[in-house]
Amino acid sequence: MQRSDLPKLAIVAIVYYVAVRLGLETVLPAQFWAAAGIGLAAILRWGPAMLVATVPAHFVAHLAEGSLLSFAAAAYGALQAVEAATQAGSWSWRPDVPRSS
Repeated sequence: MQRSDLPKLAIVAIVYYVAVRLGLETVLPAQFWAAAGIGLAAILRWGPAMLVATVPAHFVAHLAEGSLLSFAAAAYGALQAVEAATQAGSWSWRPDVPRSS
């Protein structure tokens, strides 16, 4: 991770946090979780370094909601994004996958 990645990380963290808060405060079917899509898109686009943005944002959003399981929720959200990205096969350590900066 480079210093130039900080604005990207901040934007992803803010958007992810807002998505989690909206998801927690609205009554939506369990199949629709915008934060998961945002986290997955960020990881697929910029690599696993985006977990540095999504995991704390997930944790803080659940903590603000008053959840006692904030850490577990953040870990579960991170595992979902990692598993989906792994299934998609777009990790940054694959040299044959083109990446944009």
